[in-house]
Amino acid sequence: MLLAVGLHRKSGGEEENHPAPDSIADADGGPVPDTPGGSCSTDEIEEQNHRGGRWERTTRRSSSGAGRASEARKESGAATAVKIDFTDSWSTLLRNLLREEDCKPEDCRVFNRHGELIPVFFDKDFVPIQRDFPLHVTFRKERKPDWRVSESDEAIKTATSATSLISEEQEEVRRAASSVASAETDDEVPTHLQAVAKSLRHWLAEMKLQHLESSVLRWCDEMGACSVQEVVDCLEYLIAALDLQKSDAKRLCSEASRAMRKLNTPGAVGLRKEQKVLSTSPTTLAQELPGLTPFTRTRQGLKKKMMKDRQKQLASTMSEGSITDGLQRKPTTDDFSSVEAAKEKLALQLKEEEEKQKDAAITALNAALSKKCLDDLGAAIQMMEAVGLDSHELVATAKRDQEMLSRRHLQLCEESVCALQAALEAPRDDRFGQAIREALQNASFACQVQGGQRVCKEAQNAVRVWDEVRMALQIAVRNGCPDAMRLCILEAQAAGFSQLSLLAEAERLVQEAS
Repeated sequence: MLLAVGLHRKSGGEEENHPAPDSIADADGGPVPDTPGGSCSTDEIEEQNHRGGRWERTTRRSSSGAGRASEARKESGAATAVKIDFTDSWSTLLRNLLREEDCKPEDCRVFNRHGELIPVFFDKDFVPIQRDFPLHVTFRKERKPDWRVSESDEAIKTATSATSLISEEQEEVRRAASSVASAETDDEVPTHLQAVAKSLRHWLAEMKLQHLESSVLRWCDEMGACSVQEVVDCLEYLIAALDLQKSDAKRLCSEASRAMRKLNTPGAVGLRKEQKVLSTSPTTLAQELPGLTPFTRTRQGLKKKMMKDRQKQLASTMSEGSITDGLQRKPTTDDFSSVEAAKEKLALQLKEEEEKQKDAAITALNAALSKKCLDDLGAAIQMMEAVGLDSHELVATAKRDQEMLSRRHLQLCEESVCALQAALEAPRDDRFGQAIREALQNASFACQVQGGQRVCKEAQNAVRVWDEVRMALQIAVRNGCPDAMRLCILEAQAAGFSQLSLLAEAERLVQEAS
């Protein structure tokens, strides 16, 4: 594909026109097609380009010799400007120009037809579209002054290089100011977005992304975001919707949380000052930069078109799985109907779950009524009350049974205490221990009433002492030791077990031994 490249070099305030290659082969130093030996007759082609609000005439003359263009550029100053028309081989052409200029990729800056600085990655991460052409490429590289050049020429080259650097910085200033001016000259911010607009402006200023303010604010209006925190939470969707450049997206991902924390610091918004670049009026910048006026005019007209192009490019480049339905299209009538259907389905599920809980509560209450268990009845009644079946007829029946079982349980506890007291007051003979053990079988019920625990402890101590006295008497009688029998007799009498048969036998043996 044929392309046109115009080389413009600035030196001492003068512009020179040099031959432009008609193909990539010519840019690499090869012969021009259809010209034997790389030479052809002199031909002047005039182009009129609208740059900075003025018409400029560029004359291109074809010449013999392959390296005439590169030699002319090497003889020029420190900055070289190249114009690239639309072509599919723009990447190859840029590499050839970098090799001819002996520059690195970072020394190359590319501007689109609107004068906006665009990133160019040679690994094909960025591919300019047709509306960005023609591209204006500038090469900036510091070269050592030749000792053969006069001091005046060196001064001119130094001034030209400084002017180029200043113009590039002014270009960046113009872009930032133009973005702010366009945001200010847009339609008034809607009432529901005025609260978030100020915080959003300071949040973007912390990340030096002021030129995205209008786009982010428009996205907030479309998505219904009412705070900066919601924007931070949906950061991935924001980047996908705006189709940001790689550098802006990377900065937004890495510094969004930090800027949000700084924004939430007390007094941070009040102490933050607007940057000097943003306070510069568009009129002053237009006086300093002659090309600003047409750019500010065209930017307003191209705004909506650029947004549509970005959405189309996003839909064509990204997969369907990476973009949610809410970002691809606006809500329609079908969406609202689907929401209503989802609400109805959820209500039906909740109703079915409630019915299941009611059935489970009724089943548990029937089981408790059949078992006649006081604890199960209490749990079943609580379950019925939790599901809203307080007035159910089974609940009334269960409460009557619960009251009856409660009285019966209280009576059982009192009877257990009475049995223990009766066993303790019985004669302490050979059947005393067995009676106490039978009464202690219902000790769990006795402990549930007042005084029941004390009676249970007395009964347990009494049966333990009874067992110890009987065991000591048995051992003493079996051994036939009078002294041991006398000691056991004294302990049994002190404990109140004077009616034991073993005690009477031990007294008889002691009398016989004496």
